[in-house]
Amino acid sequence: MEIRRYQAGEENAIWNIVFCATRESIARDYHPELIDRWAPHDKDMAEWATRIAQQNPFVAIVDGVPVGMAELEETGFIDYFYVHPEFQGVGVGKALLA
Repeated sequence: MEIRRYQAGEENAIWNIVFCATRESIARDYHPELIDRWAPHDKDMAEWATRIAQQNPFVAIVDGVPVGMAELEETGFIDYFYVHPEFQGVGVGKALLA
């Protein structure tokens, strides 16, 4: 596994991580309206690409594919922190946080 900063062109792959983790992993713990707000099916991808470029998150890569992402600020604030459901429980989140 490699942890590095976001690279241009990964916006859709990173959105897929957020979307799948929200819809598959945390959906059972939150109201459906919140899930729809956090991971809409009709996400404005231009807006998302701008946000990701500005935030420059850390990305976890396995076999050349992004599987996790984390926005960690110098103050310690964590905004977005997601691991694709297929890679949860194997240390991806721990590696991102480290």
